[in-house]
Amino acid sequence: MSCNSGANLSNMALQSENGTPSLQFETLEHYDAASQVKLHDCNGIESQFNGNKCLVLKLPVISLSYADMVRLSGDYIGNPDPGRNIGQQADLAQREANFMVNFDAYNNSTYQTYLIKYLTKIRSMDERNKFNKQNQRPLEISDKDNCDFNEISGGLCVGNIPVSLGVYLQLANNSNDHFDNNAIQSYLAGHGLALKTAYAGNLTLAYAYEGFAAHFGSDSFAAGHTRTQKQQIQDRCQNEVEGRKFGGLLVKEAHDFSNKTGITLINNNGKQWVALGDAYFFTSGNSQNKQLLIETLQTGVDQIYDIYQKRALLSATEFSKLSQDNLKIMQGMLPNPDLTRNLTVNPPAIFSLQDGVLWWRDLRYNKNEPVSSCINAASFYHL
Repeated sequence: MSCNSGANLSNMALQSENGTPSLQFETLEHYDAASQVKLHDCNGIESQFNGNKCLVLKLPVISLSYADMVRLSGDYIGNPDPGRNIGQQADLAQREANFMVNFDAYNNSTYQTYLIKYLTKIRSMDERNKFNKQNQRPLEISDKDNCDFNEISGGLCVGNIPVSLGVYLQLANNSNDHFDNNAIQSYLAGHGLALKTAYAGNLTLAYAYEGFAAHFGSDSFAAGHTRTQKQQIQDRCQNEVEGRKFGGLLVKEAHDFSNKTGITLINNNGKQWVALGDAYFFTSGNSQNKQLLIETLQTGVDQIYDIYQKRALLSATEFSKLSQDNLKIMQGMLPNPDLTRNLTVNPPAIFSLQDGVLWWRDLRYNKNEPVSSCINAASFYHL
């Protein structure tokens, strides 16, 4: 495992500042899992619909299904202001407020113009990956795909290197809601709002909120999302004059490596299982994780419909109690990032932060070593 040359590090730093190391979004797995969820009373019809057939958000330019919402939300549509991150807010009221700000991005007319182009590009990628999905192979997404999405959303690339960031890469760089405990809290905030909305009698909007929230919940089932400490690593690197350029690189490497090699997840119910993630969602090693994700998404929408049906019979106090019970059930089913990191069966992450110290895993000897700076950590890998 050779170190990168100084020239390579300089190039990596330039790309990091301009967004190239941003995580590339493989969203077919979100759509596939959400499409297998059954929702009641969709489209004004008292029947069950698969998630990709249940329309939950009508916009002037297009109507989106529950599965569309799970796929698009947070990755393509959201508020890129770092102050509007959901999960890292300490106060529930602020998490809910930030969730609503992010959800409201769907009403932005400029973002709606991006949406049609996003979906056209996404569908072409789905077609390209059809063989990989059917044959349990990793999905493929290229730097060009990343730049296409960046340019669709107002950015600019030269030679597949971003020189200005569109909304797509701003979300990738600035949002921490897809990782670690932030993903769990982002989901629970949105699920709680969906339960309240179902109790108020608007089932369709409740399903739309749930679809937005479920993107973060489904991210937590990806190995590279559950234990990668995106917020902490980037905050640590931000304290270095030169190292601040490399936080995104370290996060990407940790994310990609865990998704590819897999780790054991554990939830609050004590259940353990092996998970890969993102591009490796359809591979044979991820089959149990895929099924558990679908079961969790199904439980979320079932809770919403149950409260919608019972709403006339529930007092405000009874609803509050049932809502809290439902949230506890969901939290029990979702992977627990802290418990997962502490499982001795899992090897250390490629990059991690412990008590303010940055660590890297030396794959030559499978040892965890402290690193003095983010720039030194970046030198160990061709990221």
